Amino acid sequence: MKWVCGFDPGYFGGLAFYNPGAFVSVYDMPLSFDKHKKKSVDGYALKMILDAHRADLAFAAIERVHAMPGQGVTSMFHFGEGLGVIKGVLAALSIPFIEVEPSVWKGVLGLGPDKKKSLDLARKVFGNVHFPKMKDNGKAEAALIAKFAYERLGKGYGI
Repeated sequence: MKWVCGFDPGYFGGLAFYNPGAFVSVYDMPLSFDKHKKKSVDGYALKMILDAHRADLAFAAIERVHAMPGQGVTSMFHFGEGLGVIKGVLAALSIPFIEVEPSVWKGVLGLGPDKKKSLDLARKVFGNVHFPKMKDNGKAEAALIAKFAYERLGKGYGI
């Protein structure tokens, strides 16, 4: 059975693999730190995670993100850089991907911008074992994105 990988990009985001016949697999966004302790998305670690699931992976769904008013230029640059790493690794591994608007996937699942509601829904759908802490909301949203993409977009990818 094919899987879908969902991504909530960003340093506090995550990725999750979903198919309805198995438990969801979730990961924090892999990060690396330079000598100045500045963090970035770790492309090599991401590749290793994706490689472990690649044989059964139909496609990936990435939450489409935009700059928001009030966010600093430097932080938005680093955020965009991390998104580029995700897309680059997926492309290098020949894994097709799409971007989904937060308003679309959250609307279908009856959610809004409140991260706590996303976390609560993920706990209800997938169990609390993967999301025991409030800081797990990035992994929770990644799992919900994967579920949404599998159920709503999977037919276009042979699911």
